[in-house]
Amino acid sequence: MKIAALLGAGFSRWSSDLPLVGELFDFNIEPDTDVEKRRVSRLKKKYDAWRIKHPTGNNEAFIASSQRDDGKFCLVNWYVTRRLADPFVINHGRRYTWYINSYHPRQHEGVNKARSLIDTLLAISELEKLGIITTNYDLLAEYALGTRAFNYGKVGEQIGFTPYPYPKPIFVTGNVPIAKLHGSISWDQERKYPDSRCGLTGKCLIVPPVSEKTAPKSLKFQWKLAKEMLSSCDKLIVFGFAFNEYDTAIRKFIAKSLHKAAEILIVDVVDHRKRVALLLKNHEMKFIDATSVDVLNKISAALNS
Repeated sequence: MKIAALLGAGFSRWSSDLPLVGELFDFNIEPDTDVEKRRVSRLKKKYDAWRIKHPTGNNEAFIASSQRDDGKFCLVNWYVTRRLADPFVINHGRRYTWYINSYHPRQHEGVNKARSLIDTLLAISELEKLGIITTNYDLLAEYALGTRAFNYGKVGEQIGFTPYPYPKPIFVTGNVPIAKLHGSISWDQERKYPDSRCGLTGKCLIVPPVSEKTAPKSLKFQWKLAKEMLSSCDKLIVFGFAFNEYDTAIRKFIAKSLHKAAEILIVDVVDHRKRVALLLKNHEMKFIDATSVDVLNKISAALNS
């Protein structure tokens, strides 16, 4: 059985209590330095002013607007990285985010929870037949799998170097492809990294959905990879993705790309089947409440039925 897993912000909330898009600018971070304090203050003023002008606007629109306004150092990209990476950082004289292959993810409850879902899907798909599509910027899927278990569409692609005990190339060699449709806090325009360093310098490649009309050129390969997963899957599990109206490009993309016979399983705190049915007609749909205590068993039973 071929399974495609579409992971939205609700998945990151479920596993690691990361903020949903509407909560992203709660400024719930602890600045480490005076420089960071000034950055947070500047962005908060900018956000408050934008909110007055756009009382019903979504936070993705604010990100897009700020990216256009910022110069070399993208303040909003820095903040988004700080907010999403806060549970996955180390402070030993300087702040740095976990490497994908470090021992830290194995000890993190949220990462282990994410891994439990992916392991469940791998078992059902009989290995090597699972593809992950995500609109999230965070590294939860990467932390959960490790470089020996995933790739970004190119098996063997180099994504940087280990820092210890001496620099050594890091390659992604796994069988589970991950397509990140909106970019990542670990990527910039030229390359990918095993941590979020480029996000902390404000240079990460993240593309809010409101700016999409077609696939962004910088992410075209990721969209192509996702299309291959959608067009060949038997079942699509949608975990924590709400199909919001402003996600125009992705909504149309999924509707156009998804295999006509694919069954859809929606896992969320809200049953989106009515909304999704208008977009994805003639597909069998099931729903599972993500707050269920035995949610993984229910997912397994639904996908196997």
